[in-house]
Amino acid sequence: MTEAIIVTLVPEVACFDELLALLGSILEETRAFDGCSMAHVCHSKPHNEIVLVQMWQDSEAHDDYLNWRVEQGIFDKIADLVAEEPIHKPFHAL
Repeated sequence: MTEAIIVTLVPEVACFDELLALLGSILEETRAFDGCSMAHVCHSKPHNEIVLVQMWQDSEAHDDYLNWRVEQGIFDKIADLVAEEPIHKPFHAL
């Protein structure tokens, strides 16, 4: 079943641009990952929020992607730039 993922990130105010640049730098890799049909980074500096929106062919493809990113250490880099724990919400798409 197709899975939509929405992740909301609240960066440290001084780290907004750095986090946005980091996410932008990995966007094409995410889009090219097997099972990803769509990935976007959306941002609102006035609200100090960055939102990741992704579509995956199924939850297994997304899990494979997350495991790959863990191996790369990207989540450690993100953790250094955020003020709050990211909110990760999966949805099943019709």
